[in-house]
Amino acid sequence: MRGPSSSRREARLLYVGGTASG
Repeated sequence: MRGPSSSRREARLLYVGGTASG
């Protein structure tokens, strides 16, 4: 695990991408 910040940032990107795509 690189760090909590990285995980949080990835989750946010995935959420945004999912909503934008869907």
